[in-house]
Amino acid sequence: MDVNFNDENDIFENQIYLNEHDYYKLPEFETLSHYVVDVVSYKSGFVVKKVKKIVKCNVCISALTSTEHTSRLVNLKQYSSNTKGGLINASPDVIYLCKLAESEFRIIEQTNNLNKKNIMEVLVIKCLRNMNKSVFKSLHDHMFDEDAQGNHIISLVKIIIANYLKLRLHHKADSINDVRNNKRVRSVLTKQILFSNQ
Repeated sequence: MDVNFNDENDIFENQIYLNEHDYYKLPEFETLSHYVVDVVSYKSGFVVKKVKKIVKCNVCISALTSTEHTSRLVNLKQYSSNTKGGLINASPDVIYLCKLAESEFRIIEQTNNLNKKNIMEVLVIKCLRNMNKSVFKSLHDHMFDEDAQGNHIISLVKIIIANYLKLRLHHKADSINDVRNNKRVRSVLTKQILFSNQ
């Protein structure tokens, strides 16, 4: 659409056009705050942990992690290397995919469409459509080791996005349930529940 602001009528018509399409006000990938980006980077380590349980290809698993710390939260909470269950540093590609999924989740959340049917599949497709960067360049040669239908990069991207969105959808459902239930019984009656062996 060409935007010409030569006279007042053009400005008015363009404003009507923008108001009809209210999604132009929604958050974009680049507008996530530094705090949100840091939290998403932290959560992406958990996503890597989950994806490692699903993916069986060692080459693909090695592309999921990085040696550098990209999240300040991971730096603050980093355990020593010999501690069991230490935090995982996700690769920049995994963090990019998680940030993309976060921005798409926020768009759907602001338009109140989270209760639609097949929301997970819809969000994964939106993320795949809006990818503007090639990911997992280290797996480029590995991609040709498999047949076209078994492309590991595409499968890996879908699994990462789906696991991040599953985490976000569960958190959203928990927060909605907390608001509906006001207070949980255990938080109010903790000692009574513990003594009655519940």
